[in-house]
Amino acid sequence: MPLTPEILADAAAIEAFARDVRGATEVAFDTEFHGEKSYTPALMLVQMAVGERVVLLDPLGGGDVGQVFRALAEGGALVVGHALKHDLLIVFRRFGVLPARIFDTQVAAAFLGFGDQCGLARLLKDVLAVDLKKAMTMANWGRRPLTPELISYASDDVLHLVALKDALVERLRARGREAWVTEELTLTLDPGSYALPPLETAWLRVKGRRPSRPRDCAVLQALAAERERLARERDEPVGRVLPDDLLLDLMERKPQKDKDIVGHTHRRSAPGLEQHAGRWITAIRHGVAAEPPAQPLAPNLSGDEELVLSLCTLLIKRVADREELAPGLLRVEALAQLVGAPLLDEPAFTTRLGLSAWRSALVAPRLHALLSGRLRLGVARGAEGKLGLVEVAAASGA
Repeated sequence: MPLTPEILADAAAIEAFARDVRGATEVAFDTEFHGEKSYTPALMLVQMAVGERVVLLDPLGGGDVGQVFRALAEGGALVVGHALKHDLLIVFRRFGVLPARIFDTQVAAAFLGFGDQCGLARLLKDVLAVDLKKAMTMANWGRRPLTPELISYASDDVLHLVALKDALVERLRARGREAWVTEELTLTLDPGSYALPPLETAWLRVKGRRPSRPRDCAVLQALAAERERLARERDEPVGRVLPDDLLLDLMERKPQKDKDIVGHTHRRSAPGLEQHAGRWITAIRHGVAAEPPAQPLAPNLSGDEELVLSLCTLLIKRVADREELAPGLLRVEALAQLVGAPLLDEPAFTTRLGLSAWRSALVAPRLHALLSGRLRLGVARGAEGKLGLVEVAAASGA
């Protein structure tokens, strides 16, 4: 018999549900949100499944939905979701709390050969043979009352999550990878990853040509920080306050008067340009007078070193494929720095990679062997005649 979702909007009903989840052991969780018009995506609906209940919490109805999340954190229930980082960011920034424990089915799937960012519909189909209709991903979740179609769609997102979790855990245990996933999910619960980033780093997220002159870097840093500040004040996406290309244009031109703020290079209207002209001018002046910011150190690799870095990336991809891991799980941020520096001994090299224990075990010895010349990548045809990469031990003294 299909479950009938409960829609809870008033304060008393939400408070009663918070008491229920405080004693729960597992809670399936998802959200619907709109991110087009606000700095932090606006929460429109919260879906939860607890035992035999499917509950839709309406944050637009006046009740304190935050008490449910506080109850989850204090009660210690395992919160099961898919691609939880997006949902947890909204929860943390709105209510200042995170669950005590989580299980993310997308993260688990990455450890089982489903690739990076596997969708819930595909995962349910492949693991549980459940067909999930995903035709309403761009629906207007601010509409009230919710239509039967929206209610059904929202409910389906949590209805099968616990069963999916159980099936994935069984597969993880069979491959000895449950502890790997637990370690990965511990990082997901770090509050620091959801806090507002420092204003001073906003310039590093501007897309487009990166300035090369120190003075331009300082001006861009000041402009991007001011745009970020405005976005938070107005609760708007930074791109709506001012698009990246116009921010870069201001950096290049450095107008000193409000009347010069628009210039003659814009093919589209940008209300934020003139609306906040005084603040852009002030930011430019501060940037011109400021010390240039320290930039992230990018290794100056030669052409051959770039090729070696590509070989290292291919080797990591081959390890990921062989181990049926999503390639993103084996990303090595420090690799470019190590390729451009004298080779360390293997223990020091492994430490400098900065990887967790299981990642180091998979890739550190092979990467060190490749960079030291003890291992080579070759091309060979497999049993079916298809070309593939092979690892070849270098001959002694070669």
